[in-house]
Amino acid sequence: MLKSFASEHHFTNKFQNQSDDYKRQYMRLVQVNALFFPLTMMLVGLSVIITIYFGGKQVIAGTFSFGNIAEYVIYVNMLTWPVASLGWVTSIIQRASASQERINHFLEETPENRIGIDSFDFDKAIEFKNVSFSYDNTTVLSNLDFTIEKGQTIGIIGTTGSGKSTLASLLMRLYSPNEGTISIDGNNVNDLSLPAYRSLFGYVPQDIFLFSESIRDNILFGSETEKTESDIESITKLTDVWDDIQGFTNKLDTVLGERGITLSGGQKQRVAIARALIRDPEILILDDSLSAVDTHTERSIKQNLKAFGKNKTVVLISHRVSTVEDADFILVLDEGRIVEQGAPSQLLVQNGLFSEMVKTQNAQNQPVS
Repeated sequence: MLKSFASEHHFTNKFQNQSDDYKRQYMRLVQVNALFFPLTMMLVGLSVIITIYFGGKQVIAGTFSFGNIAEYVIYVNMLTWPVASLGWVTSIIQRASASQERINHFLEETPENRIGIDSFDFDKAIEFKNVSFSYDNTTVLSNLDFTIEKGQTIGIIGTTGSGKSTLASLLMRLYSPNEGTISIDGNNVNDLSLPAYRSLFGYVPQDIFLFSESIRDNILFGSETEKTESDIESITKLTDVWDDIQGFTNKLDTVLGERGITLSGGQKQRVAIARALIRDPEILILDDSLSAVDTHTERSIKQNLKAFGKNKTVVLISHRVSTVEDADFILVLDEGRIVEQGAPSQLLVQNGLFSEMVKTQNAQNQPVS
């Protein structure tokens, strides 16, 4: 990123200034430490000399004994380390206080409630009732009312910043709504066991994260049970990435770079979809997870998902009409509100935002003559 913006010189200077500032402050600490310990030892030695000098005079005068002098010197030596360590501990406390502020930030966080009803079913529907959500007093979603029927493929489409990904986070209970309720078969999701609830989902986020492990390990990361080689093969064929994997020297055992840098954007998305599918979820959420693949591959994956997803609930989130055009039901979001909802054929004749997006994107996809 720095190279692409030709900003190396600016950020090198910025880093250098911060490094110099850190160096100056640290050298001040070093100077204090360098003065403290020698000064302490010098004062101890000086106190012994003074004791012996004046104590010797008192011994000569007959008012002190040699034992009194030796006793005083021993006491001084016993007190030397506690006094020296006091300064050393003070220095450590000062440095630790900055770290403690960062630790307190985490300790003061309210943990999510993971305890709840473990035994529940998803046989009917997930309902959003008057759901609203805000980030730091910025309203992102307002008064959402809709129902996701079991076995239904629902599309969520809208412009950038309309709240599509936030809606997915609410559905997964990564966040809780500020207002309203989300329920599954009549059970408020906040009353359910969080691990049990999330086990229903296979989630492919917009920002794909792959570990610096083998492709096999990245795919199996989503599975809670043992999977065979044929299971992995069938899932990767389903997501149209099997042939790509076979092109690598080590195939499934190919170790990816950090964040999956070895793969292209489309390959990463398809591996992430395979990771979600291999857990055989009841509800599959794809958050703009086909944006980096071409239209032919997108069509192939959607056809495969139809076969795989019989009796499963699929939530397709995208800004591309082609991703959601085959959905049973579509929600159209704009500025955090549902402005249209219904079957694709119904929305097309309404001449609203969805119809406008279809016309715009179809025009963009027309070949230039």
